[in-house]
Amino acid sequence: MKKVLLFGNSGHAKVVRSSAESSGMEVIGYLDRTKIEETDLIYMGDELAISFDALRNHSFFVAIGSNEIRKKLHAFCDQNSIEICLVIDQTAIIAKDVMIERGTLVAPGSILNAGSRISEGVIINSGAIIEHDCNVGAFSHVAPGAILLGGVTIGQECFIGAGAVLKEGITLTSDVTIGAGTVVLHSIHESGTWVGNPAKKIR
Repeated sequence: MKKVLLFGNSGHAKVVRSSAESSGMEVIGYLDRTKIEETDLIYMGDELAISFDALRNHSFFVAIGSNEIRKKLHAFCDQNSIEICLVIDQTAIIAKDVMIERGTLVAPGSILNAGSRISEGVIINSGAIIEHDCNVGAFSHVAPGAILLGGVTIGQECFIGAGAVLKEGITLTSDVTIGAGTVVLHSIHESGTWVGNPAKKIR
């Protein structure tokens, strides 16, 4: 059984742990700036203050919801030769040719259909649907119940809100936030926040 240590131990980390354990991984501890009392996981300390030499036989996962912080911690892991694993819940449905890069969470009930590509450090959250031939950029987050229809491409560090729907074939540039329930009918080539049906930029 692969032993895993988490960066972070927030509410999002609880989902990561549950999904990891469902697939046969053993989450044994976490690294964070502060210790959380209400947990049975071992507190390993601050990642900046410990030695990783004795932990080389473990895998690590960045269990933090912030796209920006996940990206920074992946860079930290690279600088320290730390192995980052993949977490896929056993209830997820994934076509055999889907490509998923390290550090990605595929949460309970999500569906990833044929030909899709999921880059590094992505969150595919509970019940999200990634249809055929989609591409999800590094350190993006597809929230619960969001739907990317066929051939959608989203850039890096995007956030697709809960229940949002992206029309087939469209493209989002990087650093785009799509609000909960938003319907995106056209490609978005400008970073910012978009909400409504149809989507309109608000900032």
